[in-house]
Amino acid sequence: NRANVYFRQGHYMRALADYSRALEIEKRTLGEEHVLVAKTKNNMGEALRVEGKLEEALQLYQESLVVLIKVLGASHVLVANTKNNIAGIYLKQGKPEEALQCYVEALEVKHRALGQDHADVANTIENIGVIFAQQGKHDLSLSKLQEALDIRIMALGADHVDVSSTQYKMALVYEEKGDPKT
Repeated sequence: NRANVYFRQGHYMRALADYSRALEIEKRTLGEEHVLVAKTKNNMGEALRVEGKLEEALQLYQESLVVLIKVLGASHVLVANTKNNIAGIYLKQGKPEEALQCYVEALEVKHRALGQDHADVANTIENIGVIFAQQGKHDLSLSKLQEALDIRIMALGADHVDVSSTQYKMALVYEEKGDPKT
């Protein structure tokens, strides 16, 4: 739809306006508790997050999460993705413990829904590793980042950009730790 095109082009407020119109139509025709309503709220939250409107984004993510759990159940991958989004907001707000809890919950769902070796599982594991790094828990961080790296190499191949990104994050942790391996 047009809102998604605007979002990909970086026109976040235009996207938000279109998402808002779509949300009103969806709520009127499908009701408040429908997966499409939840997805649209999630998209709106993304646009607001990118614009730095974290509280508004968080509110929409949380509303989306309630509907998704009610309609799809707590073990659905869309629930995990929404928890990931909420965790990202908490991290930006300087609430690493809340973010970590959301990431751990999302990871549990992703393991069940996608398996142990899925690239999306690696994304969440990497996010957990980043939190550990920010908390100065270097060994835990490196363990999680290595786990994410191994999954990414297996799922995406050694030459994928996400593999390089994880390696870079690991190098930063080694540097911060003062490890001569870097």
